[in-house]
Amino acid sequence: MIDTGKNLVPVEIKAGETIDRSLFDGLRYFISLGSPALQTGVLIHGGEALYRREDFVIRPWHQCA
Repeated sequence: MIDTGKNLVPVEIKAGETIDRSLFDGLRYFISLGSPALQTGVLIHGGEALYRREDFVIRPWHQCA
């Protein structure tokens, strides 16, 4: 969880490189709880790609330090 001061941004960390739709279930659940959650979340994964998918930011682990 990242606290921006106004909102909470959920963060999910997965070791795998393959991004499957089910990996976003925890993020979707948190967002469904409502405010102060944003309408987006961050998925950190073991791969190399940085992109957006289904309103989520997908980041490789090595870009998070």
